[in-house]
Parts: sequence; structure tokens; C-alpha cells
Amino acid sequence: MQSNFLQLSSRLVTFRMILTLTIIMLTAIQARAGGVVLQDGRLSKLRAEIIASVNSDEVPSLAVAVAQDGRVIWSEAFGWADRENKVPATTSTIYAVGSLSKSITATGLMVLVDRGQIDLDDSVYEYLGDAAPADYLGASELLKVKHIVTMTGGIAHLWLQPTSDDSGPPTPTAAELISCYGSSMFPVGTLFNYSNLSFAYPELLISTVTGLGFSAFMDSEVFTPLGMINSTVELHLEHRAQLAQGYDETGAPLDRDVVFYPKGGGGLYTSIDDLIRYGQFHLQELDGADIAIIRPATVARIHQADDPELPSYQRYSNGWGRFEIGGQLVLISDGRIAGANSMLLLLPQARIAIACLVNASGATSMMKVMQIADTLEPGFMAAAMEFIGSMEAAESPSVAFAVTPELAGIWRGSIRTSTNEIPLTMEFTLGDSVVVGLGGEATVALDYPQYVDRPDTVVHGVKFPYRILTGSFDGEIDTKHTRDLDHYVSLRLRRHAGKFVGEASAIGEGFKLPFYLELEKSE
Repeated sequence: MQSNFLQLSSRLVTFRMILTLTIIMLTAIQARAGGVVLQDGRLSKLRAEIIASVNSDEVPSLAVAVAQDGRVIWSEAFGWADRENKVPATTSTIYAVGSLSKSITATGLMVLVDRGQIDLDDSVYEYLGDAAPADYLGASELLKVKHIVTMTGGIAHLWLQPTSDDSGPPTPTAAELISCYGSSMFPVGTLFNYSNLSFAYPELLISTVTGLGFSAFMDSEVFTPLGMINSTVELHLEHRAQLAQGYDETGAPLDRDVVFYPKGGGGLYTSIDDLIRYGQFHLQELDGADIAIIRPATVARIHQADDPELPSYQRYSNGWGRFEIGGQLVLISDGRIAGANSMLLLLPQARIAIACLVNASGATSMMKVMQIADTLEPGFMAAAMEFIGSMEAAESPSVAFAVTPELAGIWRGSIRTSTNEIPLTMEFTLGDSVVVGLGGEATVALDYPQYVDRPDTVVHGVKFPYRILTGSFDGEIDTKHTRDLDHYVSLRLRRHAGKFVGEASAIGEGFKLPFYLELEKSE
């Protein structure tokens, strides 16, 4: 009996030791070394919710940081940077940031603008050399640097993210992306068109003007001076130990590193400690001569929309969305790609910067940042939801699609790639029937035809009707990069000078590659 009791006591002691060690380990996982202990009790409840979500495997890891009134009041990482290998996340863990890369890339470009080496009114084609794409709509004379960073250059949206080592087209340079896909597919300066590809241009401009590679320039002229010691364009051996494994929407690990092209549009990496420093820089609250990479007036210029007459949801400048929410200016740079999501939100009037990084697909970072902002600035969430609702209403199709007598008939033209032209016809029949013939193949129905309407875009006092005709169909665009890859074709077309102009894009797993399309009605 005594022996059994001793055995039970021993087991209980062992169990308590294991439990204690487990609690210690979990606590260490929830908040790793480094960072800044939470200094605002109002955020304690949200911190507990983050711990619960990580412990329940809602996300593999989450890193968060907050700066207020010139100092960091919270910087902490939770969960696993690599769940399978039990590597905990820290505030130095390196995450892919997706489209948040755009504002960082634009900051690099504005270093050269500040030094007088590039002018925002310069023609982009002056810098392109052999990388210059075909000019279909007068872009060689009209396309300026300012159009690139405000996404008003008519450049199509593109993404290329291999999710395994053998998926997708070959990985390209910025020059190759521009020469193959970078033509202005809508008239320059007449609409805002969200585009990763626009930010391949700053990559190439930086390299051309400085003689350095994009990665080397960003390291020496942006990351190092700002103290962003865990930020990079290219992944090198020294980054591997700190790199977060990416996970898809089901929680499964990706088969390769989280990579994205163009690099300048979605392929950079940073840590939460670095990202909050970057946010403080844009609030002009980092001190020291070494971080004065851009004059204060130029930093302010980064956040200004090129044309104040643009609707608020189109006021995009240098990688930053610029919005009026709840009576205050809000600056947002964020990203969502396979295996990662990120957000940096600035409230300049309140002197607040909020950053979040997650190593999984989804929008967790946005929700956490919004919750933090609402805690620090009560009413922010409600005002943000109201703003998002008005933006979605403005972006939604407002006119049911129907074939009018003006449209009815056969429209002929071609998809123009960097190496060939592929004939395409569209036949509109009164009502709502549209069929497409590509490359001499049998016609197929255009699926989901619709008009995407917004209020008329006003650029420098001139109104441009926005209406875009969209749809998709089963077909293949036969080029060297898409020939052996499963894809379908998506169309985005706009009336211009009596024609349809726009893009025909090959879309498949991990890629969207756009090509210029022009159609004219047959008499």
C-alpha cells in the first residue's frame, strides 16, 4: 500500500513537473525574447485573445507591435514560426509581407527623388532601355514615374507566386516582367488600376539610376540606415534560421519558401521589430542622423495622392492607401499572399503606428490591427466598417450587363504578346449572350459578363467614365510561359476611341499574366 502510494506520489510529482515545464514552454512560445512588454492595459484583453487563437491553431504565429507618441509600447510574437520543427516565433522572425512591399519599394524610389536623381514627372521610358514594353496607347510619351507609384499608368495587375518548386512559369527579373507584360493596357492617367506589376518599374528604375541591384540598394540605403536589420529583398543563408514557414488557408505548410514576383510589388521580407521602426519613420518619429534618408517634406509627399479630386478609395500613393476614416487621416500599407498576410496602419494625428505579421494565408493581420486601433481610438472600428461598406458599394457593379444595339455584332482583334499575336473575336447578341473565339478555336461562352462601374474618375479636372467590361472563359493563351500550364482566360475591357482596349490574362495556380487586347467592331 505504501509502495503504491509512493508510486502514485511520484507520478503526481512527475506530472506536476511536466505540467509546469509545459506551461513555461507555452508561455515562452506565446511571447519570445526581445520585443517590448505591453505597456497599455487596455490591450490586455486583445493580447489574451491572440494567445488563445494561437494555442487553438487558428494561426501558426502572429507578431504585433504598437508605437504611440514616439515610443514602442508593445512588440511581441506568439506561436510557431515553423510548427512542424517547433521553431518559436520571435520579434526578430522574418515574415513575407506581400503587397506591403509596395510602400517599402516606393520609399527606396523616393530616396532617389529626394536626391534629385529621379523626378516624378520624368518619362518612365527614359529609364527602360531594352526592357521597354510595346507601346499601344502612347505610353512612351505619356507614362511618367508619378503614374507608376499612384497606379494610374494603365498597367495591368499581375502576380506570380510559385507554391512549390515545380509550379508556375519561370521566375523572372523585373526587366523581363516589364518587357513581356508591362505595356499600358488602359490609357495613361485615366483610371486607378491596382497593379503589382506597376512596382516592377521602381525596381528597374532604382537599378538603372544607381548601378546597384534593387536588393543591394535597399539594403544599403533603406534597411541599414533605418535599423531594419532583419529586412531583405533576397533570402540569403543568414536569413534561413529566422524565416517563418508559410501556411495555406487550410493550415498546411507550403512546399517552398514564400516568394512573390515582382519583388517590389509583393516579394519583400521583414520582422515585426523592423516594421514598427518603418512605421515610426513614416510618422517622422525616429531620431538620429543615420535615419534621415529622406527630408521630412519628401516623407510627407509620399503620403499625398497625386490628384485630390480622386474618390477617397482611389487615393493611393507610393504604396499607401490614404483614407479619411472617422474624421482623421488613416494610412494603410498591407498585403495578402499565399502563406502570409501583413498590415501596417498609421494614424498621424494620434501619433500611432500599428503593425501585424502572420505566416499564413488570410486576413488575420487586418482584423487584429483594426481591433488595436479601435481600442486605442474608440469608435475607429465602426467608422472603418462604414467606410469599407461605402467603398464596396462604389466598387460593385451598378448596372446589370446587357447587350445593347451599339454592342451587338462581332468585334475582332488580337491578344498581343511579346512574341506573337493571337486572333480573338467576341460576338455580342442582343440580350446578354457573349461568345468568344480565340486563336481560330471554336467559340465558347463568356462566363460572368458584367460591368464594373465606379463614379467617373476625375484626373486633373478631366472626367473619365470608368466602366469596365469583365468576364472569363475556358481557353489558352499560347505563349512560352503559359503553354504547358493549366489556366483560363480573364478579360477586362474598356471603350476607348471606338474600340475595346484592355487585358486578356492567363490565370492559373499561383499566377496571373496579362496581355494587351484590342478589338474593333466589324461593319
